[in-house]
Amino acid sequence: MKIRHTSALALIAWYLMVPPIDRQTFKVLNKAPLEQWEIYSRFETTDDCEREINTSVRSFAASQSNPNNPDLIALSLARCIASNDPRVKPIQPKPAATSENPSGQAGWHLH
Repeated sequence: MKIRHTSALALIAWYLMVPPIDRQTFKVLNKAPLEQWEIYSRFETTDDCEREINTSVRSFAASQSNPNNPDLIALSLARCIASNDPRVKPIQPKPAATSENPSGQAGWHLH
């Protein structure tokens, strides 16, 4: 039983997710549903994910002269979410280009 439980846990990744930014008003939409948040990075453990939040926020903040930068604010609100959380949309492979869709672009996002 323990072996199966361990195997199942190994399949779970952790996503560092940031809230969306309205690029017209430059407001961070931190109250947006998690389905609309963006996947910033993927990690094997929650500890690695949390460590990246701390490192990225400090590093990005040090490089910014504007503490109200929406990207910095969004990053400071980042959360680590398990890949099996039902609020997270699965990452889809990019569709192949076809004659009807020469660019291969789809109507989905990594949210």
